[in-house]
Amino acid sequence: MSLFEEIKRSLKKDQHEEFLKCLRLFNDDIISKADLALLVGDLLGPNTTLLGTFKLRYLQLAPSDIVASKLADDPNKYWNYTRPMTELNVKACKRFDKSYRKLPNHVRLPVCSARKKEDDELINNWYISFPSGSEDYSGSKFRRNPYEESLSKCEDDRYELDMVIECNASTIKRLEKLQSQLNAPGAKKKEIAVRGDNALQQIHIRSIERVYGEKGKEIIQLLDIAPASAIAIILERLKKKADLWQKEKAEMSPMWHDVYEKNYFRALDYRGQMFKLVDKKNLNLKKIVEELRQTYIANARNA
Repeated sequence: MSLFEEIKRSLKKDQHEEFLKCLRLFNDDIISKADLALLVGDLLGPNTTLLGTFKLRYLQLAPSDIVASKLADDPNKYWNYTRPMTELNVKACKRFDKSYRKLPNHVRLPVCSARKKEDDELINNWYISFPSGSEDYSGSKFRRNPYEESLSKCEDDRYELDMVIECNASTIKRLEKLQSQLNAPGAKKKEIAVRGDNALQQIHIRSIERVYGEKGKEIIQLLDIAPASAIAIILERLKKKADLWQKEKAEMSPMWHDVYEKNYFRALDYRGQMFKLVDKKNLNLKKIVEELRQTYIANARNA
């Protein structure tokens, strides 16, 4: 029986899935040998013989190396992006402003093959947002009134439509640029990249798939195989969709404006619902009669 078959037999189904995830992370150079040994050690538990065989054959480590997990001693020492944020000791991280913490310098960052030197100077890798208070908005203190809900839904609808329109417009612009390159005299079509920094990126691919729905994957495959022919067809479809979405936006704009007019000032009265409940309780007939009775008794005693 092979080593991995023995490990599979010794683990439960969910534990074996976690074991396979750890192997994938190690093969993708996201975690080191020491990290993998610690993670597998947590899964195999008391089976030190199988753990030692795994480290000796697969990791080429001595069986005595990193037998027990040290995560409990110093969570930040072995924390990486594959672990949940709850395992990070936030108190040991340097604080910036109210909600930001700086990761320890020894934390392994995920590998990004498309990252350039200029990107490292601009993109944040080390500062993480960590809430300083509660984010539970289920209580009555943070409950929205119906007018706020109407405004929020209206804003969400506008945002979604604007994002779709802008992504579609960006995709059209990129496809037109590619089309002009492919149709240029003496152009070497095989050398022109359809995907990349100066061509179609993931946001443009998703925009095309959104328009074509279930057939989106097939269209992208055709675009890779025969870009010159596919681009003309895709462009025509995207432009029709752009006109349709612009008409929908023009039709919806008066409705959105009407929602704002009716709900904006009412939404500012965030205590109105509370006052209504208090007034209803205070003006209850039984409560009024009881107050009059107590007042009559107090006056009779003082007389």
